[in-house]
Amino acid sequence: MTATKDPKILMKRKADWIAAGGIGHHEKETTYMSKPSDIQVGGQHYKDMAIQPTEYITKNKLGFIEGNIIKYISRWRQKNGIEDLKKIKHYVDLLIEYEGLEEKKPEGCNMWDWNHDRVKINQIFGIKTDE
Repeated sequence: MTATKDPKILMKRKADWIAAGGIGHHEKETTYMSKPSDIQVGGQHYKDMAIQPTEYITKNKLGFIEGNIIKYISRWRQKNGIEDLKKIKHYVDLLIEYEGLEEKKPEGCNMWDWNHDRVKINQIFGIKTDE
């Protein structure tokens, strides 16, 4: 086989090599998919979901911690089980700490009620927030 820089010949050789089983399934998939969101690196635990966690996280403009919560809750049954649930708990605790939510909520009010009521009140009175 002679060396060449002709792109058509190089692409043909690459296609022949792939067809002959020259690279693994994952690399075939990565090389020929049309967009990055079609590819999952490191397993298949998100592939059967109606909405990919990355799409949900991005479209809802969630932050890093919220995104990790979504990621782990979406995959825990298919991937790491209880370990992923413990990670979710840790990220929720971090979110409460970093956002200072424990300090803001009224006495005797659970977090869901407080956040839900706060958002509802803001909507009723037309108060705009960064949320």
